[in-house]
Amino acid sequence: MESGRLVRWLGRLCLVPAALLGLAGTSNAQTTPKKPVIAIIPGMWGTSELMDDMRQWFVNQGWPSDRVVTWTDDTRMSGDLKAAGEKMGAAMEQFATGRKEPDVQFIVIAWSAAVIATRSYIQNDPNATKRVKMFFSLAGPNNGTATDNALFNFACKALSIACGQFETGSEFLRNLPQTLPASIYSVGLWSKCDVNGNPRETAKLPGANLNLETPACITHFDYPTDIGVRRTVYNIIQKQLNPGFSPAGKCYTAVNTKQSEKARIWPQGSSSAPTPTGSTSSQVGFALGSNDNTGEIDQISQLRAVSENYYVADGTCAIPDF
Repeated sequence: MESGRLVRWLGRLCLVPAALLGLAGTSNAQTTPKKPVIAIIPGMWGTSELMDDMRQWFVNQGWPSDRVVTWTDDTRMSGDLKAAGEKMGAAMEQFATGRKEPDVQFIVIAWSAAVIATRSYIQNDPNATKRVKMFFSLAGPNNGTATDNALFNFACKALSIACGQFETGSEFLRNLPQTLPASIYSVGLWSKCDVNGNPRETAKLPGANLNLETPACITHFDYPTDIGVRRTVYNIIQKQLNPGFSPAGKCYTAVNTKQSEKARIWPQGSSSAPTPTGSTSSQVGFALGSNDNTGEIDQISQLRAVSENYYVADGTCAIPDF
């Protein structure tokens, strides 16, 4: 099979998309160091296209479009997650070879089951510490999860090897290390409104440099589209690559309840920010001046005032001295 057809074939299967392989390019040697490649990986049964909107958001922030990719394995993270981790490593090595960048590094943003595959890759592949610069765990079942519905649990494991691997108390999870290499800056994001995590804090990443609650109280399936999650991840990336970086704007959190209330609109669609008198937890807040969902009003939200009467959700508000 000729090389051009091989790349297209792999891309259609989502095994190693052409964007990740980068085989069409020539030598990328430049005088300035290239940015790491952001690799965004969906969860169980998710396609790489599911993360395209997040990918485009990073590009819109100024990240080079050829250095933000989406990827998943041929089982879409429903098969053996150890094997998925091995394929992840192979895709990274193929990227390095195809782009003639032997020292290329990746920022892995993994969602749900892909988090477990990434942890397995980091544990078992000796090249992982060379390849992975940062690792973001979005709603990963890091400490095990299972629903209270025994029939659902049985069906899930019958349909997916991965379900049994991230089940609470599984041998697979017990064998994963509780630490991560010091060379890989790692962050876990979790939400109190993620009912797929049982318990909710199961998404905390063992050995992470940071474990943060999402700025809005979002569900499991909100992660790929939530602006607050994206902004939190992006600001942390910028801070790690550029220590002098600081997001513009003052933060307001639940510690300053009055300001947080001023920064919100509720119920959804309101044209001005009313007082919270008589409000209920079923009312959803939006950051004033933006379309950032800040979650239910009785939940903690981190809001950053980027300009007058314009607030955005930003989880880095919860990090001291950020």
